Amino acid sequence: MKQISCKILLCWFHVKKTWVDNLLPKVNPSERNELYQRMSQLMYCCAKSEFNVMYKQIIQKYKGKKGVCEYIEGGWCGINCVWRNLWPKFGRLFLYGM
Repeated sequence: MKQISCKILLCWFHVKKTWVDNLLPKVNPSERNELYQRMSQLMYCCAKSEFNVMYKQIIQKYKGKKGVCEYIEGGWCGINCVWRNLWPKFGRLFLYGM
C-alpha cells in the first residue's frame, strides 16, 4: 500500500509553552492571562471563519502593541503563516470516509 500524504500537526503543549516563553513577555503582567486565554480560544476554534473573527478581535485589542501583533500575525495566525492550519482545531479535523 502506498502512502499518499500525511498531515503534520503542532503539539498543543508545545504551542502553549511557546506562547508563555515568547508571546506573553511582550505584554504587561496584568494582560498576560487575558492574552493567553484569547489565544487558547483560538486553538479550540472548529471553523476557520470563527478563527478569523477571533483573530481579528485579538489584533484589534492589541493593535497598540506592535510586537504582539507582529508575533501573532507572523508566527501563528496570519493568512500567509505556514503554521496557521497546523495548531487550531479547525486544521486538525479529518474528513473520514471520503
